[in-house]
Amino acid sequence: MCSIKDILFQAAVESVFGSAFLQWHGTAQLQKAFFAFEKGFELAASPVPHFFQPSFCKARQTLLQAFRVSWAAGHFGDTVVGQLLQEVPELHGIAPHVLLALLWASLANTIPATFWALAFLLLPDNQEHKQQILLALQSTRFPDTHTSVPDAQAQQEKSHNGNFSAAVGDSEAVAAGLAAAAPGFDAATHPNVPPASEAATSETAAPALDMQTAAPDGRGLYSNDSLVAGACDRSSLLAGCVAEAVRVRAPGVAVRMATCDLAMPSASGQSVHISKGDMLAVSPYESHHDPRFFQPWPARFDPNRGGLQCLGSSLHEVPGISGIAGLVFGGGRYRCPGRFFAEMEVALTVAFFLTHFKMQLVSCQDSHGQPGSAQAIDHTKQHKPMGSAFPESGDPHGLLPQAETRRQVGIRWPKAPCEIIFKRLQ
Repeated sequence: MCSIKDILFQAAVESVFGSAFLQWHGTAQLQKAFFAFEKGFELAASPVPHFFQPSFCKARQTLLQAFRVSWAAGHFGDTVVGQLLQEVPELHGIAPHVLLALLWASLANTIPATFWALAFLLLPDNQEHKQQILLALQSTRFPDTHTSVPDAQAQQEKSHNGNFSAAVGDSEAVAAGLAAAAPGFDAATHPNVPPASEAATSETAAPALDMQTAAPDGRGLYSNDSLVAGACDRSSLLAGCVAEAVRVRAPGVAVRMATCDLAMPSASGQSVHISKGDMLAVSPYESHHDPRFFQPWPARFDPNRGGLQCLGSSLHEVPGISGIAGLVFGGGRYRCPGRFFAEMEVALTVAFFLTHFKMQLVSCQDSHGQPGSAQAIDHTKQHKPMGSAFPESGDPHGLLPQAETRRQVGIRWPKAPCEIIFKRLQ
């Protein structure tokens, strides 16, 4: 989780807010302040006075001051947020607060979503999905290692699907940020992640792949172009794995206020009167584990499943709610407008880790420190219930950390570190 936070923070902030913002205030200082702010965000949104959260208040002021300075200095220029504020001049008076909200929205859920998507793909039961994703990411590989770089790039450009062309610019920026951030990753600064080990080089039972990554001259099996193309394909298995990961680790509660009086039909056939101003709450987590909405076996990690449906009802599809992710991004006309960028950002980061590192869960080792299988593990020691009705959701053998159940807003964060053995692929 530490490495995901480090790499994704730098890559995402640089792509959305620009490199000048990071360079002026320092990546480490901004990152420290952001995660202190994020940790206290949910409680800060409650009626509890901010006085009881000094760390949150300090982090909030640090970030707001950084945005004030950079906004006044013109650091955002032609960045994504700079263009947004240029289009909406009414926001200039509260620009630092808008920028802070955008910073939180761009990272608070994508980091845990990336963790779970990658963690699920490291489980023994999901190795076939992982290998299929790697094969798919090779589909835009250069056909001949002797092909010149300009010719190879031209061939790849012809293979691009125009459906995701509008998002390629931002995704390429994230890809470049990931590539820039990863080489500086120092395992010694992360005590929760074991150092690289030759034990991680053993192959799984799935078909072996040549795990060569993109070489500096662009002739490797994977390039930034191929990763971006794979991440932007919302019909791909990679996109399905991301959506399925956030489905099974969905928020505990989503709250909305009624904007008008209405009569809501109930299962009993009677209508429930809702008055304007009433607060309504739904549990995406509970709904995503209801077999009436997700078939078959809603607690199973299945990236090939269909989207949310209302089985046994005349309404087979819920308007404004589609796809495997279900209620994660809300629904209706006010569904999260940044969901497509978020899904592609997570998919791109997962693809980057899969193609640049060889990873294995420490919990998947046998007693001799060699790669094992789920059947070779004492599950009574590994399994730790999450404290919910669905303790094994997506992880039937209990090999992954528990999900944090005390935080109900947003994608659930892991409760403990997830130790892996990894090796950087050359």
